Amino acid sequence: MWDRQHNNLIALIFFVTIIGSPKTVNADIFPPSPSCFKPSKPYTFSTQWDVDSYNSSVRRYKMCVETFIDEQKKEKDQHQQAINDVIDEWNDYVNYNR
Repeated sequence: MWDRQHNNLIALIFFVTIIGSPKTVNADIFPPSPSCFKPSKPYTFSTQWDVDSYNSSVRRYKMCVETFIDEQKKEKDQHQQAINDVIDEWNDYVNYNR
């Protein structure tokens, strides 16, 4: 009986590892990327308004990138929590059925 449970545990760990790996068949076909507008810096600025406008565009671009990063980290954390939850569920099952 232990051999079967041991084999099942190994299979579960393998499965969870594959699912948790970023290079899985279940991964997005196209990895997410931000849809942020990247401002182009002009060679010269003619007016202070041009400088302010460019700086504002850079701030918006930075905020967009930071938002994208935060969203991706949140999703990563949710996936990691799901992995931990299923491992805990498996361990509880194995310990209960000994």
